[in-house]
Amino acid sequence: MTRAFFNYAALSLIAVMHVSLSHTAMAQTAPLSKDTVNIEAVLLKALDDKDFDVREAAAGNARATQAVLLKALGDKDFDVREAAAGNVKATEDTLLKALDDKDFDVREAAAGNASATQAVLLKALDDKDFDVRKAAAGNASATQAAPSKVR
Repeated sequence: MTRAFFNYAALSLIAVMHVSLSHTAMAQTAPLSKDTVNIEAVLLKALDDKDFDVREAAAGNARATQAVLLKALGDKDFDVREAAAGNVKATEDTLLKALDDKDFDVREAAAGNASATQAVLLKALDDKDFDVRKAAAGNASATQAAPSKVR
């Protein structure tokens, strides 16, 4: 056998071992389903915290679900409700509910939310508070969604 054959065989063996070790390392570092964090359960628990800053952080979390956001909209502290209304994960129904809030800051956050739909923007443009109407008019979605009321 020639030296070239041995070099080729050695390189092939090294390549196979590298691939095998890479797959083994990936399998050992991949999260198992039983270890996966249920973010909704964590955030719902955080919404029960006595400190409003913790509840506000949960309401503003980028992975918040609608259940989390809806619960946050019922919080006694307007900062928590405002964080939920401003969360880009909020759906149209959640934002419409936020527009019914007694505090204009919460309604303003909903009107300025990047996820606001045409229905949300149109409702916000009818709000009694000019800050809410201004947020809807300044929302990047407003130019396409409600041009007749924005002008």
